[in-house]
Amino acid sequence: MMRVSRSGLAGAAVVAVMAMAGMAVAVGNARAAVPAADDPPVTRIEIEVGARGFVPSEIELVAGEKVDLVFTRTTPSGCAAQVHIPELGVERTDLTQGEPKTVSLTPEKPGTYQLMCGHNMLKAKVKVVAPGS
Repeated sequence: MMRVSRSGLAGAAVVAVMAMAGMAVAVGNARAAVPAADDPPVTRIEIEVGARGFVPSEIELVAGEKVDLVFTRTTPSGCAAQVHIPELGVERTDLTQGEPKTVSLTPEKPGTYQLMCGHNMLKAKVKVVAPGS
């Protein structure tokens, strides 16, 4: 038979309470990440940055609607190490090969803009249209 001292039981109790508190914090944080029911949906567009450039090479966004552009670099080429869309306020963003990187934006003005690599060699068209177009 195994003997457990009172201090051992107290220590085990403290560990159990801390574990449950940690679970409550984790669950609380998970709940906080859930958008409210009245939040508009966010459009998600996945873009590969590879040897052939951007795929897709043309995307269409709606003015005033939030979008998440998810870039995945699939080539070791230094040209694909960064992306930016200067006219839409997207600063140069570093990409790590094989790791998706999300860039969130809400374009305000309809028009045609350039998505570019860090060297401005790879390019894609970003068309922003008016709502209801």
